[in-house]
Amino acid sequence: MTDIKHHVISWNDVVKHVDKICNDIIKSDVEIDAILGLSRGGLVPAVMIANQLGIDEVYSYGLRSYSNKTGGDIKTYQLAGSDTVKGEHILVVDDISDRGETLGYVKRQLCKPTHMPWVYKNIHTCTICVKPKTDFLPTWHAVDVEDNEWVIFPWEADSLKPKDRI
Repeated sequence: MTDIKHHVISWNDVVKHVDKICNDIIKSDVEIDAILGLSRGGLVPAVMIANQLGIDEVYSYGLRSYSNKTGGDIKTYQLAGSDTVKGEHILVVDDISDRGETLGYVKRQLCKPTHMPWVYKNIHTCTICVKPKTDFLPTWHAVDVEDNEWVIFPWEADSLKPKDRI
């Protein structure tokens, strides 16, 4: 069994990674209409990306797929479906694509047929971090991390001992 290492990401790292993602989106010539931040880890980067790109339409999707560092069933507690978020280009934001289950699940939910007269044409995804063995590679990401690393973002700092906080 491989030992899990902690990979702590600072606020300065987050700013640098969000800058990279925004620059990549701008270079792609994709005009994002709305952002959907996945709760909890994707909410902070979603707002940061929205501010940098000047996007007013920001939504949240409440779901959880981890329980104490182990995978689990995806639990939805705040639904944002294809009849809630409108736009031609939707950006789904999460903090990490670890196994890829969460991003894949949300994309499938957003692509479900709806009674609304419009449909999504393009659903894009981004994460700060990606692990090599993920089953879902986001459209954009900032940094690769190892499979045996447990990434701790600054908004999760309360899970660290005081001496380890950044």
